[in-house]
Amino acid sequence: MQYISEKWLRLFNYYYFLVVAVLFGMYIYFAIHQQSLMVSGRSMYGVSVATGIFAAAGVFYNLLLLRLIRRTNIWLAYLLSFSFFALTCNAATESSLEYSSSYIYLIHNVFIAFGAVTFGPIIALVILGIVGVVFAMTVSGTAESSLLGIRGDAVSMIFRVAGVAVLLYFLRDKYHTVSPSQQDNYIERYFVKNEVVKLLTDSLSDGVIIIDKNENIKSINPGALKLLGQEKKDILDLNYRSVLKFASLQHEKLLPENEPVAKALKEQASNNQELILTVKDNQELFVDITVSVIMNPQSHDLYGAVIILRDFTKRKQEETARSEFISTASHEMRTPVAAIEGYLGLALNDKVGTIDERARGYLEKAHASTEHLGRLFQDLLLSAKAEDGRLMSRPKVVEMGQYLEQLVDTLRFTAEKKGLLMDFTVGASAAEQSDSMNGKMIKPLYYTHVDPDRMREVITNLFDNAVKYTETGKVTVGLTGNNEVVQLFIRDTGPGIPAADIGHLFQKFYRVDNSATRTVGGTGLGLFICRKIVELYNGRIWAESELGKGSTFFINLPRLNNQKAAELLKSEAAEDASVSPLDK
Repeated sequence: MQYISEKWLRLFNYYYFLVVAVLFGMYIYFAIHQQSLMVSGRSMYGVSVATGIFAAAGVFYNLLLLRLIRRTNIWLAYLLSFSFFALTCNAATESSLEYSSSYIYLIHNVFIAFGAVTFGPIIALVILGIVGVVFAMTVSGTAESSLLGIRGDAVSMIFRVAGVAVLLYFLRDKYHTVSPSQQDNYIERYFVKNEVVKLLTDSLSDGVIIIDKNENIKSINPGALKLLGQEKKDILDLNYRSVLKFASLQHEKLLPENEPVAKALKEQASNNQELILTVKDNQELFVDITVSVIMNPQSHDLYGAVIILRDFTKRKQEETARSEFISTASHEMRTPVAAIEGYLGLALNDKVGTIDERARGYLEKAHASTEHLGRLFQDLLLSAKAEDGRLMSRPKVVEMGQYLEQLVDTLRFTAEKKGLLMDFTVGASAAEQSDSMNGKMIKPLYYTHVDPDRMREVITNLFDNAVKYTETGKVTVGLTGNNEVVQLFIRDTGPGIPAADIGHLFQKFYRVDNSATRTVGGTGLGLFICRKIVELYNGRIWAESELGKGSTFFINLPRLNNQKAAELLKSEAAEDASVSPLDK
């Protein structure tokens, strides 16, 4: 038996179901109009008792049984549906033949006979059989012929049979869908027992695990066995959850909706995360996990998933050691640098001592360099903490409109000192704007859950950069959003950023190489730290720019609705009340 793409079966079945439903609706109308279930067969619309019975069967089959039978056998499920359609149309045709001028017979049968070829040989033969029965009834005199007469119907029948046979021949290679009986063992057949796939997975050093749609492990390569420290016989056919136990990089338990395999299966899309995997003897490994679902691209049936595990524990340990060294070195060097900066400040104080102008110039340069060095150590310390998850954060509910308004008042002086204009704008969502147009002046409340001190560092850094690189014009701080997101932006009228550099702006130590950056000092860590802080709150930061027209830096943060914000505020208030004054 041959099979075709289910999407075509489903597409045509939508049309067939619509026709059957319309005929069923017409039968109900005539039954009500005639006040009898035994609707008279004399109807040019093809409505009769037989039409009603077959149409009702087709409607209820599609609504109640099609999906159930489809789980067992897709072909049988659609075959029955199309058969109900054919029987309904045939009954409607017989009913309409009571009129000698009937043309419905010819149109129905030509369309059904040729259209059925799309669904393969079985459907075509079934419907041709029904057409043949109707033609036999015409020849025997139990039914009237069409406008073509009996001879014309005979010629038409021959052409239809020949046409179907020709179309079946030319379309014989088009029926290629996987057999429904093979779907349940799809993983077993094409992945587990496939020698090419087995050779490929066994040759990989990364761990490869293949699970079926029931989340049971059906195949595991040597790389995964080595990673997990277990035997193959102890893992196969187990649910993957009992073997793969994940935690976040901060050693926090994953919520079910954030677990990568379950998330990929639910969304039927690939998923990639870096997590901690607990293996034999409670050893913790840092792994990069990629989950790719296996599914039928036409019917969207889910067969299973491929899980790839890459161990980066050694790299993580090296990064941690490097971060610890940078953190320790930065911390230790801050003290003597701060002392040097203090002494240089005292030396420059006229009340402490008198120095000539030439020496003062040298000391001022030394003091500025020491301040820059101090900022570098501070940024190195922050970046090291951000990389290994040691960055302190105490998130709370923050209404960003009020928060930004207060922050902008303190930042305004920096812009005005350089002769730049300063703007602060607050937008509104479409629904909120609609309320305003209706005469209700509603100030939008943009609640989010962040550490206000950390966000102050981010916004101040972006604002200082905007002022630093803008010679004339203005700097704009804006706030807008929708039901899901709170968006902050800082826009300047500076020289802009080349397109080739925008993708690298938030990398560590990256600085745009142009005349503006060469004359302005910087560590190349500010935007990297900003990105790490924003990501702490599941946010996103990016930049858009055009040379000669300025740059805009955007921050998207998850928005809390008023109800959720009120609940969190109440919880925070209760938590603060439970803390003693001495602890504060």
